[in-house]
Amino acid sequence: MPIFADLALFVEAGLWAIVLPASVSAGLLALILRLGKGRLVLPTVALALTVGLLVGNAARGAIPLVPESRAWHWLIWMTVVITALSLVARLPWLPLYVAWTVRLTSAMLAAYLLVSWDLWVKGWPLGLFLALVMLEWGFLEMQATRWLDGGTPLGLGLVFGVAALILLHAHSAVLADVALLMAASLAGIGVVAWRWRIDTGPVAAGSAILLPSLLMIGYTSTFSDVPWSSFALVVLAPLAPALTYLRPLSRLNGWQLRMLQLAILLLPLLVALAQAMVAESLAAA
Repeated sequence: MPIFADLALFVEAGLWAIVLPASVSAGLLALILRLGKGRLVLPTVALALTVGLLVGNAARGAIPLVPESRAWHWLIWMTVVITALSLVARLPWLPLYVAWTVRLTSAMLAAYLLVSWDLWVKGWPLGLFLALVMLEWGFLEMQATRWLDGGTPLGLGLVFGVAALILLHAHSAVLADVALLMAASLAGIGVVAWRWRIDTGPVAAGSAILLPSLLMIGYTSTFSDVPWSSFALVVLAPLAPALTYLRPLSRLNGWQLRMLQLAILLLPLLVALAQAMVAESLAAA
């Protein structure tokens, strides 16, 4: 019966795209933290994200292991490379201007591989892409460094989960798979980070690169009635908690501030998802 076939596909997708990368990233991070007694936290977080993504992709087959000419073939590898480069930008002895030069160069490399030539020619989409990457990278890294509760990777996991649903409504199962792999890997890291109270800053760079790239490619390469605002709201959602640093909200602290940040993060995500659900069904995804 069709319903059982659909259920089998759903279970298979959940196993390979969610359970596997989440388990791998969480297990690897916890193992190395325990063996290393909490040392080398930043490289360990970067490694856990990288291995979770690559193992999940190898099992799911979302993107070719050897990228070809298409921009979306580079999504996972670019995320891995930028995550590694973010460790260079975090070196304590590196001058601040050099650290930000590394970040800007990384963003430009991602734009070269992931932004289509048509958008390069127009100019302003390229500038918007670079600005979004730099803003989200800086803000998310600051959040992950300040709050050692796993909230940043868990929140980003939620964002990528909604991104996957938006892409499914836009009828791109492949791009949705990539979003799910990232969401699961981030969730695994977030759970371990909550337990160990560690800095999860390395997840910021890969997320800041992958999220706008994924949704930009999804919007420009798919055919659906999902409005551009759904894609834009998800891309901008990670910056929404920045509002809590403005007065009078900045007077809050502790769990009250974190709950408010979660609520502000959820608002654009729920609006984006509602728009996509009204515009398109999942039937053709």
